[in-house]
Amino acid sequence: MVVDPQTRAVTPFVTMIDGKPMIGPNDLIFGPSGEIYFTDMGNSDLIRPTGRLVRLTPQGEAQILIDGLAAPNGLALAANGMTLYLNMFRENAVWQMRVDASGASRVSRFIQLSGGLGPDGLLLDRDGNLLIAHGGLGCVWRYSARGEPDLRIQAPNSYMITNIAFGIDDPEMLYMVDSTGSRILRAKLDIPGALPYSHTSYPG
Repeated sequence: MVVDPQTRAVTPFVTMIDGKPMIGPNDLIFGPSGEIYFTDMGNSDLIRPTGRLVRLTPQGEAQILIDGLAAPNGLALAANGMTLYLNMFRENAVWQMRVDASGASRVSRFIQLSGGLGPDGLLLDRDGNLLIAHGGLGCVWRYSARGEPDLRIQAPNSYMITNIAFGIDDPEMLYMVDSTGSRILRAKLDIPGALPYSHTSYPG
């Protein structure tokens, strides 16, 4: 959907893929040339892998990059515009792949998580680190560009952190959606001397 922030008018942008209705669009990101990548998740899972990774051209043409996925969720695109990370909710994993004009290739499992539900929201910071909202554990992990965990932000009294975003005025401030308590939380990321799996909580 396209929302006009001035008039608040909401109009459909894409409603069909290959002539068929989408099963449940979930998350999206913008590419460097105006393209949009989004996940069509629906109720797909490991025994019903019907989810899809889709790319929209600036003209609104939908291109299926990967089909047959088990609950594709959050996604992030590296600064080079070619390395895409994809959260696989029901696999409890983060995939890495190359995307270009020909489609997706070199698809691999980059990070394997455990416990709780799988990863939901996903961000890349300015240093190329991945921040992963881990649904079911009520936390956000930070992994280096090499796939090494170096920080865990544990939300208090929560077991479902879904979406995350950086602050506009302060890129070191991370905002988190706590679906358990219907709250917006925040945490500072510039924590000096952070050790692997160190725990922090949001200020205030």
